[in-house]
Amino acid sequence: MSCFVRNLLPGLGSSLESSLVRGFVPSLLATALAFSSVTAVAAKQHIKSNSLAQCYFASVKVNEANLHNGPGKQYKIRCKYIKKGVPLLVTAQYEHWRKVKDADGTEGWIHKNLLSNIRYIVVSSEVAGFYESPDTAARRIAVIKQNVVARLLSVNKDWCSINLKHNGRTYTGWIEKKKIFGVGKNESW
Repeated sequence: MSCFVRNLLPGLGSSLESSLVRGFVPSLLATALAFSSVTAVAAKQHIKSNSLAQCYFASVKVNEANLHNGPGKQYKIRCKYIKKGVPLLVTAQYEHWRKVKDADGTEGWIHKNLLSNIRYIVVSSEVAGFYESPDTAARRIAVIKQNVVARLLSVNKDWCSINLKHNGRTYTGWIEKKKIFGVGKNESW
């Protein structure tokens, strides 16, 4: 489980409940979820999803969204996104459900009403420079840590313009495309 999840383990303190936590769940819980995720009957069902001619990026529209093992609420919850704006790559669809992949490669199904076309990125490298213009020689505004989510404004060959909110202020700058998840390799607009 490598997505943003709420603290599901009792006794770890309520401070974790309200913060964004990286979802490396202890192996016991991960194993239990894996075995309980699909019943033998559901495993035999062949769900025909429509592969998309072209995958596209979307973002989580709400502060809490469940990622399921299959296209429906009857499927076990794989993980829970607890931050609005997390970028997801949509790879397939089945009725009102979209199959998605997050920055860590976790795949699952999410209801289409929980997705937004507003574009966001997440820093996928350990750190990334945040610059005034699309050039590493430009003035560096900040160094952004891994897993920080920011609003995507525009994309060129190697750089993305983003809005980054911090302490109630919004900063606009540029980040290298290779350091983020949420844009296609050849995407430009």
